[in-house]
Amino acid sequence: MTIHYPSANLSGEPAMYPIVETRLGKVRGLRCDGVYAFKGIPYAGPPFGMNRLRPPQSAAPWRGVRDALSFGPKSPQIAYPPGIAEALGELVGGGEDCLGDGLANLGLLDQIAALEWVQQNIDAFGGDPGQVTIFGQSAGGMSVATLLTVPRAQGLFRRAIVESGNTPHVTSANTAKRIGHRLAALLKVDPTREAIASTTPAQVLQAQAQLREELTADPDPAFWGEVALSSLPWAPTVDGAILPAPPIDAIRAGVAANTALLVGSNTKETRLFLVPSGAIDRITEASVLALVAAYGLSAGGLSGYRAAHPTATAGELFSEIQTDWYWRIPAVRLADAHAANARISTYMYEFAWRSPQLGGRLGAAHGVEIPFIFDTLGPGAEALVGPTPPQSLADAMHRAWVAFAVNGDCGWPTYDPVHRSTMRFDTPSAVVDDPLAVRLALWHGVP
Repeated sequence: MTIHYPSANLSGEPAMYPIVETRLGKVRGLRCDGVYAFKGIPYAGPPFGMNRLRPPQSAAPWRGVRDALSFGPKSPQIAYPPGIAEALGELVGGGEDCLGDGLANLGLLDQIAALEWVQQNIDAFGGDPGQVTIFGQSAGGMSVATLLTVPRAQGLFRRAIVESGNTPHVTSANTAKRIGHRLAALLKVDPTREAIASTTPAQVLQAQAQLREELTADPDPAFWGEVALSSLPWAPTVDGAILPAPPIDAIRAGVAANTALLVGSNTKETRLFLVPSGAIDRITEASVLALVAAYGLSAGGLSGYRAAHPTATAGELFSEIQTDWYWRIPAVRLADAHAANARISTYMYEFAWRSPQLGGRLGAAHGVEIPFIFDTLGPGAEALVGPTPPQSLADAMHRAWVAFAVNGDCGWPTYDPVHRSTMRFDTPSAVVDDPLAVRLALWHGVP
């Protein structure tokens, strides 16, 4: 790989290449516009070769100075469906220098290894190991909510942001075993770590795609268990060791009481998965009734949705119900559970700004908030937010996320299970109390 070293940043300031000595060796980063960036630093050994499907191993030390100027590769994964792929741009490609017997939750162990690396090295970069904030969106948000309750992660971070991630969907050990055995059958190998590790990443991805097709075609709870509803065959497993209990139960018991939490969701999450492909217009009334039955929503609950959206098509009603079941109601339940026991602050947000993309039908869909939070509006974000998104909204959200990371204070009233104060990000933004009160009533008693 050839790396180009710019001589100056956009403002004309000479570029700087600071060198920091970590416990494994020296790394060279980049300072630009007052921001220091160190990218692609290994926190564990690549999980390939002898390390395949094993817990993370220590990274090897290096001599000299290692350039840390570009992101490392992402782990191998199945391509996004058309429409979603264009909206969710990728910064890097796949490769083997990345972070997957009876060992469960290897992904969580990889994340813990990264957090342990931060604890061991952050002071060399001028950071404080007692002031670490982690946050993630979607599956990343689920990971963060799960890590709140993992014993080995306790003390590795002080604040957490769960962004469109809901209360984590987890699988039982029995469900995970059935899925693992089916994966091995599709790979035509024995259901052992060694046998699966002998296959190629491409073969595993193909088998995963087949497994996903089987789940979509026949989500029989007799085989899929809890995965039949979550559609997440690779969720963390309650194994009694790494993950002793379902995260929401542990949070209700006060496990995360000393960690500050910011949690929230988008108003129209599911539309990202239905609008770009046109699926929202192919959903029938029968599909809505099947969804309601699968989720356990009562006839009165469905009537409540129809009353709230009297002109909604079947697809739009489907989207509203799934958005609430999958993201919005679990986010409130997570905030309730944390705030009831917290010795430190809980904050709630809702992202309600409606994207004009796809004729305005995309709305406040899953992922639309990301370029606002990172303040990266521009050509790269246009597929999600259009050509003229409001910079003032990016300013407000970016400022709130940074403030929470710096001092644990988002700048609006903290959340409690009575008032449920929520910052609704829009143009304009405003704090509202208990914005989902009516919908929570519709889902009362439904897991």
